[in-house]
Amino acid sequence: MLLACNVVALVFAFFNPPVSVAVLFLYWAESVVIGMLNVVKLYYLPQMAMGASEYAALSPGLKLAAKSVGPGAFFLGYSFLVFVVFGMLVQLGEHEMKGRGERGYDVAGHLAGFWFPVLLVAAGHVVSFFRNFLGKREYIGRSWEDQMQRPFKRVIVMFLVMFGACGVIIAVGLPEIGLVLFVPFMLIASLEAHFRERAA
Repeated sequence: MLLACNVVALVFAFFNPPVSVAVLFLYWAESVVIGMLNVVKLYYLPQMAMGASEYAALSPGLKLAAKSVGPGAFFLGYSFLVFVVFGMLVQLGEHEMKGRGERGYDVAGHLAGFWFPVLLVAAGHVVSFFRNFLGKREYIGRSWEDQMQRPFKRVIVMFLVMFGACGVIIAVGLPEIGLVLFVPFMLIASLEAHFRERAA
């Protein structure tokens, strides 16, 4: 599924400029999906500073509030990072469209065409969530701190890849070449992250 959605995005990109944003956006969208699922995963883990007996003594409303502290903190921090990266994508798209002699970059119109590959990516991660995290009970023995850090490691790599891809695209001046160079790295990074998660 990872391979299929990236091939679909690559084909779509070559016919829908700015092509420099296409696969980068798919990688960004996959990181958003991972972050959303991680919020759900955090609800399955014990809280940091509360024992089982203390938690059991709370009322249902306070239990929900206590469970929501960790996921809420993660959501705020992670959302800020992916928002910053999205801003970088928009700037890259505007840079390419200006080079093509266009007046501007229709962000919503361009990215709306990626619903199918993004849906493929999301489906793959949702299936993995039910099959591995819940079905194989990967949450057992996993700490809140460890689960919180997992998507952040990915988004840091995304920052580095984004800067590198932007540099190549701007330096070469041919977005298609930058896109083709970026695809294998993105596939390797995605597959490596998946297998590392399963191995842990």
